[in-house]
Amino acid sequence: MADRKDTKTSMNGILFDHSKLVDVPFQVEFPVPKSELVQRFQVLYLGNIPVTKPV
Repeated sequence: MADRKDTKTSMNGILFDHSKLVDVPFQVEFPVPKSELVQRFQVLYLGNIPVTKPV
């Protein structure tokens, strides 16, 4: 079982492209809440990378 975990971890490192990393700000400005039933605002996909500490 430990071999399986090590293989999965090493494969993630091989497939991960470090050149595409983007600095993410710690504070993000969200729109002011409105009293409307439906609120829409633009979001940008950042990807799926492991982090040491969630924000």
